[in-house]
Amino acid sequence: MKRETPLLFVAAALLTGCTAALQPPLSVPWTPSPAFTCSGNPRPPPPREIDSAAPMGRMEVRLLSGPPSRDLEKARLRVVAENVPLGVFAGALSEALGVGVIVSAPLVNVRIGLAVPDIDFPSLSRVLSRAQSVYTEIYEGAIHFEPEPRNRSRTWNVDTPIPEHEGGLFETRLFRMPDSLPPDHFASFFCTAFASPRGRAIVVGKHVVLQDYKGPLERADQALSEGAFEPSSPPPAAARSPENQVETTRK
Repeated sequence: MKRETPLLFVAAALLTGCTAALQPPLSVPWTPSPAFTCSGNPRPPPPREIDSAAPMGRMEVRLLSGPPSRDLEKARLRVVAENVPLGVFAGALSEALGVGVIVSAPLVNVRIGLAVPDIDFPSLSRVLSRAQSVYTEIYEGAIHFEPEPRNRSRTWNVDTPIPEHEGGLFETRLFRMPDSLPPDHFASFFCTAFASPRGRAIVVGKHVVLQDYKGPLERADQALSEGAFEPSSPPPAAARSPENQVETTRK
């Protein structure tokens, strides 16, 4: 019996090894590679308050020559504002002009400092934009102070309807990339060169989904069609073909 014990251990070891060899290898869970996405440059931060701890000084907003109609282009004002929050200044401006004034939330506590004995309203709006990045927009019966310009086509008529964004409608487009152009290269170039702060690009296989206003999308499409990404080769013939833009949605 003593001689058979080692043989039993050897047989058990061989049996265990064979069983392990017959078992399939443990499967490693598959993890998909992260999709490439990018977005346009963020909006600049709203202007900071100018020494908000200091007390507010004098404030005077007086109409020198009233606008003959709802058009504020010829309105002239006397303005004195010493470290005055924009929200408070808006109330005084509304009383002087007889027009509603709406301040965007990030700008309510922004302090302004002005002392001008005679200034027309367009010049006042330019001073606010240069000094504190406060942009004046006039539409739908009121003056709007906003942190970014809505449209470059300036109007001073209070009854103007709300302007469309200068880039056009916000759209989603699907672009099919040529074999010679990596999709992430095109997406990265769009976000850097063309995209608005709301724009973004998403790579899906050989396609790139772009979301932005019509203007940036058109510029990206033009760059693709003119072969901007392949300077040593002629422009791709199918760049602007219907197959290139598979889908367009608006919202």
